[in-house]
Amino acid sequence: MTWETAQVIDQPELRIVYHDTDPADDNEVWEGYVSIDFSDLAQRDEGGENTALLSYSVGTNEPLAIPNSMLQNSAGAEWSKFYYDTTTNTDWRLRLTEPENYTFYLDLAVRQPNGTLRLYNFEWNDVILPGSLTRDTFWQNRVNSSIVENCISCHDENGSDAYSAFDLDYNSNDIRVLRTDFINEVGEADDGQNLPDWPFNSAHTGVGNANQITGGARRDFTTFVQAVSDANDPNTNFTITTVEPPSMMENDPYNN
Repeated sequence: MTWETAQVIDQPELRIVYHDTDPADDNEVWEGYVSIDFSDLAQRDEGGENTALLSYSVGTNEPLAIPNSMLQNSAGAEWSKFYYDTTTNTDWRLRLTEPENYTFYLDLAVRQPNGTLRLYNFEWNDVILPGSLTRDTFWQNRVNSSIVENCISCHDENGSDAYSAFDLDYNSNDIRVLRTDFINEVGEADDGQNLPDWPFNSAHTGVGNANQITGGARRDFTTFVQAVSDANDPNTNFTITTVEPPSMMENDPYNN
C-alpha cells in the first residue's frame, strides 16, 4: 500500500452538550448529551462483529460497550448514529449522568482501493461531565481494577499468601465486598506497612505487582487511601473529589 492508494478517513465528530437538571438550585447538577454519527463508516466496515461499535471507559476501567443506562430510546436505536431527531422530537443521544472523565472509542476496518483492509482506531478523551465523585463511584471507576489486577493474587483471604497481613475478601460478582474489606484493612495496617506507601516499598514482597500501578492509577490509589483514612466515617458514601467543568460548556438546545 502507498499513500496514493490509501483511503484517508477523518475521525467522526463527537459532541457533548450540557443540561443543568435544577437551574434554580445553586448546586449545579449536570447531565451530558453525546451525539455522533458514523453510520456511513459502519456500512463500509469489514472488521467483523466486534468493530464499528462505540465503546467507552472511565478511570482505570477497560473499555465497555455502551450500556442501556446511557440510551434514552433504546428500541429501534441506530447503533452508529446517536442524535436528536428534530422531525419527531425523539432524542437518540447518549445521556451521561455520572460525573467523570470519559473516553470514547471506535474501531473499524475499511477496504482500501488496493484490496487490503486498513484498521482505524478513533478515540475521544476529552468528554467531561463535571460534578462530585463519591467514595463508591471513585472506587468503582478508579481503584477496583488496580486492586484486582495487581493485589488479589497475593492478598485474597480465600487463597492468599500465608505471610500476608493485608487479607482481602474478593468476590468477583460484587465489588462492594472488596471495597468494604479494603477500607477496613486500611485502618488496621501493621506499623511500618501503612498505605498508600507500603505496597511500593522494596521490602514489600509484592512490590513488583504494586509497581504496575502507575501514573493516574497510582494517584487515584493514593487519593482513595488518604480520603478514607481522613474521613470521620469511611463506611459512608462521602464525596472524595470533584470533576472540574471543561473550559467551555455548551448548553443543550433541546432541554431548556
